[in-house]
Amino acid sequence: MTATLPRLRMDGLVLAGGRSRRMGRNKSDLPWTPGPTLLSHARETLSQAVCGRVFVARPYGAPRVEPVDLPDPCDARGPLAGIWSGLRHSRGPFLAVLAVDLPMVPPSLYTQLSRYLSLGVAGVFPVAGEQRQPLAGFWSVGLASAAAAVLCRHRPPSLFGFLESHRVVWVPVPHASWLTNLNTPQDWLTWHR
Repeated sequence: MTATLPRLRMDGLVLAGGRSRRMGRNKSDLPWTPGPTLLSHARETLSQAVCGRVFVARPYGAPRVEPVDLPDPCDARGPLAGIWSGLRHSRGPFLAVLAVDLPMVPPSLYTQLSRYLSLGVAGVFPVAGEQRQPLAGFWSVGLASAAAAVLCRHRPPSLFGFLESHRVVWVPVPHASWLTNLNTPQDWLTWHR
């Protein structure tokens, strides 16, 4: 019998709004063994980690499927647009974020990262060796206005470019496999075997 982790008192956000250009099809709909899809797996992971609402950031222009769906507010602005939408709807000081294409992230990652949450910290994210992952961790709700400002630019910065001007904590994780990212059909086939 596995021990149940205490859930964190905050909301969560599954990022499922990408165009999946490199994958060639919507990553959210890819099957996850033993569950039905990567999207449902990511939602379940966050539901085990937090006790608040779990939002889903959908692609720009996509219809809302459920009340917790948050269609990206603008096209071609990357994951920051979905994160900004989640930050605007979150009720707590931090929002737990998980990209749909990170299937190996366990709920316990959020418990581990939560030890580093404090006022004045803009984000807490995992790192394994040289691999940093800002799409599985905590984003401060205080970043909402800064994110809105850069999203209005003609060419918004990358996520890492955006985070460079804020105080973030990178926490080493025990297993590099937790940060496995599925971007291409080859990534998918290698992971799914």
